Amino acid sequence: MAKFGHLQEFDTDLEPITAYLERVELYFSANGIGEDKKLAILLSVIGPKTYGVLRNLLAPSRPQEKKFSEVTEVLIRHFEPKLIVIAERFSFYRRSQLVGESVADFVAELRRLARNCQFGDFLDEALRDRLVCGLQNEAIQRGLLTEAKLTFAGALELAKAQEAAELQAKQFKDPDIGVHKLSRTRLSEKDTREQCTHCGRRKSSSRSMPVEGLYLSQMRGLRSVTLKKSRVFLRTYSAEPLVVLGEADVEVQYKGQPLKLRLIVVKGDGPSLMGREWIRRMEIDWKTLCRDSRLAIHQVPSQVLGSLVESLIQRYSDLFRNDLGKMRHFKATLKLLPDVQPKFHRPRPVPFALKEAVERELD
Repeated sequence: MAKFGHLQEFDTDLEPITAYLERVELYFSANGIGEDKKLAILLSVIGPKTYGVLRNLLAPSRPQEKKFSEVTEVLIRHFEPKLIVIAERFSFYRRSQLVGESVADFVAELRRLARNCQFGDFLDEALRDRLVCGLQNEAIQRGLLTEAKLTFAGALELAKAQEAAELQAKQFKDPDIGVHKLSRTRLSEKDTREQCTHCGRRKSSSRSMPVEGLYLSQMRGLRSVTLKKSRVFLRTYSAEPLVVLGEADVEVQYKGQPLKLRLIVVKGDGPSLMGREWIRRMEIDWKTLCRDSRLAIHQVPSQVLGSLVESLIQRYSDLFRNDLGKMRHFKATLKLLPDVQPKFHRPRPVPFALKEAVERELD
């Protein structure tokens, strides 16, 4: 019988446990796997880290001694504890469109945040209200506010249409936008004496510029290529998304090294940056570059860094003590729903192999 699909290890950074277990169930259904084998397959593919957590949660029993439904329930209860609806709605109503984020991506994120808000029949109205209030473009926002009977579907359609119209109008005004071409560039002696478009300084030689200027001046044979779609997602240091226009495989030569490297092109202005992939493949001698006083390579001397760290430790000495600290001038309250019934749970048993270590820690 043919095998359909592949089950990877569970990773909390990639997906929630409920989504992972849904894919597991689909895998079982597609491959006709019976109830007698589901638990064994799940424990085999879930990964050592998750399996270790599961063993601790079920100790002193072993995972293979439980039913498949019991194991999945324990995993969901551990990795996805019961959510507080007011906190989920707080995150939903705080979400606004990010700079450079499209309307479609913004709405997709709103739908994700609304998943645990329990809006019920009010879902479409909540999505409509947050869409209108959270838009970055005030012109689109004003247009939506003039609609007397505005639904969520209508608001989304109008916002996407106006966004597309503004982008097309901007492309007509600025022909450089949307042209995904790289022209062949050779730097001559005359070029090296021209003014740099990034830093404004005059280049007396190819080695008088910062690292990215040096990097560009060493490239040879960059052919005119068409950008292809890229799956790379980039953010700035301040967590703002960058619009990736595309990528291309370009031929690069550095000190006699012919290489074929991936070039990522993003929308906006700024200096060209050399990524880790290029640095690793080009085998650049950074020690030699750092000793060259003509290069504007920013670095912090070790003695300055050491004194800075020491001053921070002394200034915030309370935070670097080895003993446990205390929270002062703070009052904690537990808010419970009025219809919640209290339940008693016995203490979780400590695995036998860890009992001695736990007792030593408590003493």
